Amino acid sequence: MFCLSAEVLKKIAVVGPNANDGLMQLGNYNGTPSSIVTILDGIKTKFPNAEIIYEKGSEVTDPSSRTSLYQNFISQKNGAKGMKVEFFNNNEFKGQPANVSVNSTAISYNSFGGTQLAPNVGRENTSAIISGIFKSTYTGEVVFSASTSDIYTLFVDGKEIATRKGPDARHPSEFPVKMEKGKEYRIELRHTQKGKYVSISFEVYRKDPVNFASVREKVKNADVIVFAGGLSPSLEGEEMMVNAEGFKGGDKTSIALPKVQRDLLAELRKTGKPVVFVLCTGSALGLEQDEKNYDALLNAWYGGQSGGTAVADVLAGDYNPSGKLPITFYKNIEQLDNSLSKTSKHEGFENYDMQGRTYRYMTEKPLYPFGHGLSYSKFVYGDSMLSKNTIGTDENMTITIPVTNISERDGEEVVQVYIKRNNDAQAPVKTLRAFERTLIRSKETKNIQLTLSKDSFAFYDEKADDLVSKPGDYTIFYGGTSDDAGLKSIPLKVK
Repeated sequence: MFCLSAEVLKKIAVVGPNANDGLMQLGNYNGTPSSIVTILDGIKTKFPNAEIIYEKGSEVTDPSSRTSLYQNFISQKNGAKGMKVEFFNNNEFKGQPANVSVNSTAISYNSFGGTQLAPNVGRENTSAIISGIFKSTYTGEVVFSASTSDIYTLFVDGKEIATRKGPDARHPSEFPVKMEKGKEYRIELRHTQKGKYVSISFEVYRKDPVNFASVREKVKNADVIVFAGGLSPSLEGEEMMVNAEGFKGGDKTSIALPKVQRDLLAELRKTGKPVVFVLCTGSALGLEQDEKNYDALLNAWYGGQSGGTAVADVLAGDYNPSGKLPITFYKNIEQLDNSLSKTSKHEGFENYDMQGRTYRYMTEKPLYPFGHGLSYSKFVYGDSMLSKNTIGTDENMTITIPVTNISERDGEEVVQVYIKRNNDAQAPVKTLRAFERTLIRSKETKNIQLTLSKDSFAFYDEKADDLVSKPGDYTIFYGGTSDDAGLKSIPLKVK
């Protein structure tokens, strides 16, 4: 691993659909924080003396680029920039609104986690009118996009453009409207709450074909390119009304990085500058075809409200990472499942057998194995010692593992212990049975002692239809990963 030096770097390019998306960082089933530090924000703060070039480059899956036009709104209240937002404590827009404000930044409201929509506004049976005067800066299609809970209706100059209800309302829909440069249009979004929770999102933007060559030209003189891409919680989740490349209803039909991002990464590689891929995702991706286009990979998952600060700390070397993968990253979809359905009307997985899947049953080499993770420190494992070389099926045992930090930097290591039941074709290839995260100072050797309980040697028995402690010959593997190449082993007999 290498870190970005604040003393050396004069110009940093930050590119990608997830670079400045704070909502992406919150994942699903989240509350609403008071503030969010995006990856772009974090890098700007961490490298105050460097010139930061920001280019979104592309959307997560859409092969067109979006330019927000929200700044072209003027509210009908005092002519202030933004849209007027009126909340009512009934779901029929009756009487005086309970709260009126002008939103100058973006329309994004939700009441999940007990969050109040606005002061004096109830949590049930509400309605909202969001309105403003939009002045077009060009002649052509302006795209309005809405997604809400329950019901919404969109009006342009008093004319109903669309009404969506239920699942159709929750799915982000685009409504292109032809407009003339310099002309003003009255825009109104009306939302009615029928259920327990409220969510309202509304955007306006211009769509243009993605120009990868243009992005490359803008960042080609940077000292390093940080590409923040991957997936988004708006794509992967439970029962979501999504129909994008590689996704269907919240399920993934592919584990590849969306094509538009693959193409953008390949274009960034042409600059000849180092490319650091900050991956935001809630699930594994098959990045085999993309590895050649980045020099370092930082898996940031969905990092929460301060995710941008955490990413910048790791990139700058101010924090020494020690995380290990809790899942397997396969090379591609074929490695995950060679028996994709040939009869289904849509792509998907129909074989749920574990054979060949996860670190426990996989015999092929994955792209990034379960338990894998790099650090700015380097650790070397010595020969372990067992408390006993032979134990009974009702006994516990301990294993002592010497680990040395041979680097110049203190770091944490996650020591992992796996076991395999030899000569048992039905047993997993290996199973994680113990682990411990520990801080090891530079040049220090620590003896890590882990306990393997009697349950560590229990496996499924068809006759008992349960887990049963089984005698036999075992191999204990230990190291900082599940990959055989990074593990040492010691035999054990269970009687």
